[in-house]
Amino acid sequence: MRKFFLGLVALLAVIVATIFYLTQDANRFKPELEALIVEQTGVPVKIEGDLAWRLWPPMLLTAEKLSAEHEGRNWQLGRLALDIDVMTLIDGFDRWRVQTLTIDDLTMEEGGDRLELSHLKLEDFAIGEPARLTMALNYQPVDETAISLDLNGTVTYHTEPERYALDDMRFNTTDADGICSLAVQLNAEFVAPPQATDGLIPVDTFREYDWQGTCTLDRLTYDDESFADVLIVLDNDDGLSTNDISIPVFFEGTAEVHAVIDATTTPVRWTIEPKLENVDSQLLMTWLDQKLQWIAPLAYGGTLTMVGNTKKELLASVSGETQFDGGQGQINIAKIKQQLLRIAVLLNETDKVMALPDMWSYERMVGSWRIIEQHHQLDFALDNLTVIAEGDYNPETDNLDLLAELTFENDPALPLFDINPMLLNLPIPVRCRGALADPTCRIDDRAAQRVVASALTKSDSPLRAKLEEKIEEKVPEKYQEAAKALLDLLGGSRKKRSRED
Repeated sequence: MRKFFLGLVALLAVIVATIFYLTQDANRFKPELEALIVEQTGVPVKIEGDLAWRLWPPMLLTAEKLSAEHEGRNWQLGRLALDIDVMTLIDGFDRWRVQTLTIDDLTMEEGGDRLELSHLKLEDFAIGEPARLTMALNYQPVDETAISLDLNGTVTYHTEPERYALDDMRFNTTDADGICSLAVQLNAEFVAPPQATDGLIPVDTFREYDWQGTCTLDRLTYDDESFADVLIVLDNDDGLSTNDISIPVFFEGTAEVHAVIDATTTPVRWTIEPKLENVDSQLLMTWLDQKLQWIAPLAYGGTLTMVGNTKKELLASVSGETQFDGGQGQINIAKIKQQLLRIAVLLNETDKVMALPDMWSYERMVGSWRIIEQHHQLDFALDNLTVIAEGDYNPETDNLDLLAELTFENDPALPLFDINPMLLNLPIPVRCRGALADPTCRIDDRAAQRVVASALTKSDSPLRAKLEEKIEEKVPEKYQEAAKALLDLLGGSRKKRSRED
């Protein structure tokens, strides 16, 4: 017993002596601490301010004015404070309990971008247990709008395997606010490439980590329009990411987007499946900054694919097909009237075209839109008008060059366009060029001449039949054959027959 007592006294003496030594000026340990950080993290850290600690409960470590330069990033830290439950130190690192970790005034600069973490506080942290996290930061990209972020929720860190869990994390940013739950796990099979590449998504992160989560957004703001109760479901497995976005109120309708991002390939492959239901088309056109007047309940859907990891690459590689249904509504047909007037002048019947309303009330408007990179094909029907268009659009220069064929039919079950009967079932070629939002469209003169000439020479052509009917009504009988022969001449068939003879 006496030996045990003497041993205990000796141990206490050593502890007291050690505490007395360590609680003196802690700044003299800066070189050792800086070397330890480099050894453990590979990041050279410079402690320029005061370093201090307190060993009696609670154990507290503070450091001021830390700086580091690593992989092109410049870090500056104003103050760090670490409060550890001293009674857990003897149980090993995996049993430590951090009562409070506080970081103030942390900045990171890279290539002109600046990240400012004004405050971070982690409370009651232990491995495998949820801890309270609060954070406020601001990110300022070069030549772009700053992004602010406030976080408040619980975070859990696990080892073997290494993984993180964010639960009921309330956040607020410049463009959104809501609550998220997210589980992130390190992909043990990930092999870092020699050099990371920049792009719209961090490809290495998609390959290095797996995650699953959901976010419910009270507010999502995009292009000055805010949407509520937005649900986002995220899943990433070995670089294959699926993302679902649901907006229950989208311009008086609903919107859904299913997006698959395949970061396992080079270049990155994207598949986007949008779906709109009962959307107010006029509100949507206004939001998209389009000048088209269109009042209808719009349905839209399909599949689009892209490759690349920059905006330019994605726009240049868009391919796929989508369909739309405008239900029953109204649409501005002023541009169509302009093309009809060019032909009506030749027929001396402009009154009918002028009498057509600019806002056409329709019963049917359906169509499809096919894209092969910059080549576009559009096929739609507006009541008795069908349009087949094909051409190119360069998104980089906003240059459109499209040739469309407008054909007016006479289905009595649908509203009829009151035009000259000779134009029924006759394809009218119209070429559109210029910016996508407001192109210049006009009848393609050469194509129109070929169409008219072909129609005049065909005995079953509606145009030929109408003209022959007019000849029989208006032209004396002895001149009717000559008049019909003139039609052949106008169509080029007389010349063709002469060559054959």
